Amino acid sequence: MRYGQYFTIDTEAIKESPKTLGEVVREAKEYFVREFGEEEYSKYIANYQLDDDDSKLKKFEYLRGPKKIERVADNGHKYAFSRWDEPV
Repeated sequence: MRYGQYFTIDTEAIKESPKTLGEVVREAKEYFVREFGEEEYSKYIANYQLDDDDSKLKKFEYLRGPKKIERVADNGHKYAFSRWDEPV
């Protein structure tokens, strides 16, 4: 609606064949390698790969995992805060 009048238009859907995620990733890799080279692609991917001993991965696992933390209330009472999330 604009200035108190409604405007409409007949539209047609754009028909595209669906792609799997694997196809999208493969096409993106081929494009990146074609533009920048295989060596640059390897460097780029290395930025997003995590090792098992990576500190970011350990922090993520701690934050997402079960916890039992001792806390102190305002009145001085000590209690154990515990949280457990079921894995998805």
